[in-house]
Amino acid sequence: MSSPALISFDESGFTGPNLLRDDQPVFAYAAVELSIEDANQLIAEIRGGRKPVIQAAELKASGLKKRGDWPEIAGLVLSRMEGRYSFLVADKRLAFAGKVFEYLMEPVLEDNSLLFYRHGLHRLVAGAVYRSIATAGGPAEDLALQLETFMRSFDPADAPAVFAATGEAPADARVLGEVLRFARGYSERIKARTERLKNDAEYAKWVLDLTSTALMSLLVNGFGPKHQQLEVLCDDSKPLQGIASTFDGFIGRDEEFPLHGGNRVVSARLNLAGPIRFGQSHDNPTLQIADLIAGLAAQLYGRNPPAELQPLKADLDRHLHEDHILPETAGDSQMTAVEKQANMFVLRHLAGRAALGADPLKGIAKVYVQAFKRAGSVGQRLRNRR
Repeated sequence: MSSPALISFDESGFTGPNLLRDDQPVFAYAAVELSIEDANQLIAEIRGGRKPVIQAAELKASGLKKRGDWPEIAGLVLSRMEGRYSFLVADKRLAFAGKVFEYLMEPVLEDNSLLFYRHGLHRLVAGAVYRSIATAGGPAEDLALQLETFMRSFDPADAPAVFAATGEAPADARVLGEVLRFARGYSERIKARTERLKNDAEYAKWVLDLTSTALMSLLVNGFGPKHQQLEVLCDDSKPLQGIASTFDGFIGRDEEFPLHGGNRVVSARLNLAGPIRFGQSHDNPTLQIADLIAGLAAQLYGRNPPAELQPLKADLDRHLHEDHILPETAGDSQMTAVEKQANMFVLRHLAGRAALGADPLKGIAKVYVQAFKRAGSVGQRLRNRR
């Protein structure tokens, strides 16, 4: 067997489980396929002949982006790393909106959750909730903050505006309003089925963190299928260190396996040479290169990207991982009008059952059939009027 490929990971925009902070709205996680020797050579090329001289002992995007030649440095890195990096970016508020379905609705629907994922209810909820909370300080901000608090403690008492009918969604936030009706009606089920998360303090502390899911995506549906075996080096990360042992099951695992993600299944592969290693960038040149790419991605996919960096966007786009979370491609942005109408019908139906304390799943497949027939007939009538 050939030597394992070294894949190094670093992030930009890390705020842990605080996804609603407005000062860093985007999270970026980058992976580079690079040997230590090649990384040192690239760092020397970056430093060579610079005026003013780069004084810092290690290269970090947070420092270099203040320089006038940052676009030139970033362009050099991308050109030298062409085809040898990948990255994932996430709009944090959109990622948070996706968690609303996962931790408020799925605990109630988990016995038949694949039905709802297949039809896209999670996408409808994520997209609509995102639009309700996209602006920091907006009408739904208090609800969002209490939802975030609940997803850290899993104690409904910490979120009275969500569970105790003490707060209402804004008038134009129809989906969020139905989600609140659902959560209030099924609050005891949600509490009971998230109890294990509440009792696992270490897990609950990082349940909103995006690092572990980004690492998993880049490995099992990225560099894992590309190489026979990987050696993984991550920048020091408390969330990852807390769950690193879960990756030990991939050590020496050579076969492909199905990876279920919402409404799709992909073929994945990951064969690790050993446990995930952690290090600091000043000791590991490959981490410095990953940091530069992550920092650049956070700038270009964030708010108000600098005009001087725009020529580099196309290079980054080619390496953007498909599991990115951005408003133009995630949430309900890819759903048809019929899919949205049908899922809204089902959401209202579920909220109505919640208010009555009824079984949320009995006959729900037939409800979906009715919803799509109804949505399709409405769509046909609208088309006939044109």
